[in-house]
Amino acid sequence: MNNFTRDMFFTATEGRTRAEGSSSIGAATEQAYQHDWMRFSQWCAENHESELPAHPRSVSLFLASEKGTGAGLATLNRRIAAISYMHRNNDLPSPMIHEEAPLIRAMIARPKVTTVRRIVQRPSIHIWQEIVEAIGEDAPEDLRDRAILSLHVSGAFRLLELARLAFPQVRFDRSSAQIHLGRFRSHTARGSSAITIMDDQLLNPVSHLRRWMDACPTQSGSLFRHAGDGRITDKPLTESEIAAIITGRANASGYDAKPPEGGGLFQVRQVAAQS
Repeated sequence: MNNFTRDMFFTATEGRTRAEGSSSIGAATEQAYQHDWMRFSQWCAENHESELPAHPRSVSLFLASEKGTGAGLATLNRRIAAISYMHRNNDLPSPMIHEEAPLIRAMIARPKVTTVRRIVQRPSIHIWQEIVEAIGEDAPEDLRDRAILSLHVSGAFRLLELARLAFPQVRFDRSSAQIHLGRFRSHTARGSSAITIMDDQLLNPVSHLRRWMDACPTQSGSLFRHAGDGRITDKPLTESEIAAIITGRANASGYDAKPPEGGGLFQVRQVAAQS
């Protein structure tokens, strides 16, 4: 059993970075992963469990301990992402692809309870923040989906607008992005067909959009494309496929999502307390 220190975390990370020729995660993500990994490493040492490689049973017990301290779904998903990241950086398979990986997901799944549900017509920004943050990995499709969800909410982008966005329509300026929509939106301020999206502390749409665009191998054509198995293709996503992505990510966070009728934001069904 290994007991990784902070310096050993950076040694492993920097070693992989040199081998790849570029950093695979941003500085903020690396700092968060460092904190998550230290918690897991300390738990393993205290409970005499192996951290590298870690068995899904050990990871699920660790997550149960974290839930006991009040950790939320987004935090638990980030813990899993950090553990997977360190396994990859040490040329080990992630516990998430182990045949017993369902133990991990079962531990963080929301319990099924008898509830009264209410439809939130314009969901709280904090609900969307939880949904975006629950996308814990940094695979190409994860970068893409964080950009899609945060842009959909922050700029009230319709599905058709997201499906037809192209690289030349986006321009960055420090912490903002200007997006030219042309004839697809004519009701913006002062009659302009361009809108400005600002980064914020909750959804960070500009940061997510930058990361996705930087990851794309070609900087032309459709902005949102098919991605999977570590690859990004040139095939654009359709309106229905983007709707499925938003619905799927919301469902994965424990919310029911309903596509908007005639534009606007998705509706989500939020669990309400039994009266």
